[in-house]
Amino acid sequence: MEPLEFIRIAALATASALGVLGIWLVVGAIVRLPPATGGSLIWNIAEVLHPGAWYVLAAVVIRQLGRHISK
Repeated sequence: MEPLEFIRIAALATASALGVLGIWLVVGAIVRLPPATGGSLIWNIAEVLHPGAWYVLAAVVIRQLGRHISK
């Protein structure tokens, strides 16, 4: 296996793991969020997306870096 192919595969695997973790955190936050909160919609969205969104964003960045480096 060539080093560039290894980098591509490692980046893809890491991105997949981070993406799954991020989505799991977002879904878990949605399930725990009480349905009748009196706060604003923006704060509810921020509360749900805050932990998981960073993992999903990291997954996208790592996947793009892996594609760019392996070319």
